[in-house]
Amino acid sequence: MLSFLVRRVSLSLVTLFLLSIMVFLGGQVLPGNVGRAILGPLADQRAVDTLNHTLGVDRPLLTQYGSWIWNFIQGDMGTSYLFRSPVAPFVIDALGNSMKLAAVAFVLVVPIGILGGVIAALNLDRPLDRIISLGGLSVTVLPEFVTGIILILIFGVWLRWLPISAAWPRDAGLFT
Repeated sequence: MLSFLVRRVSLSLVTLFLLSIMVFLGGQVLPGNVGRAILGPLADQRAVDTLNHTLGVDRPLLTQYGSWIWNFIQGDMGTSYLFRSPVAPFVIDALGNSMKLAAVAFVLVVPIGILGGVIAALNLDRPLDRIISLGGLSVTVLPEFVTGIILILIFGVWLRWLPISAAWPRDAGLFT
């Protein structure tokens, strides 16, 4: 059991490392100059070069990656040039809403999945088993945004069981 756990944690760390490289390189392959994009096309070259140096984009790629990872570990996710403020609070705000959504989804999906699995097992190779299996596979292969729209239509528009809105205010309850 311990070897399995060590292997899974090791594979998770390798996956996170490779994912971080892909995300970092995704930002690096974009066309254009960072300083020019921030300062605009009319800025003189000296100001663009100064900003590029300040941001560190004139350093070697490996050095930039190391700084990027180190800053991320320390909680510094950079500055939003649109809002002129740190990015971390925006991410934390979105993470809170994502965790609420994941918790509600977990509470709904696990009992439904267990119940469906038990019913399908009790009706092995019968039409009910096929229907439950087909339904489960259909939900699995559909992209989340398609499933989300279908669920909004069913539970929000047709049945009117749930409100159709974005995140609720912090002081509101789950179903208010």
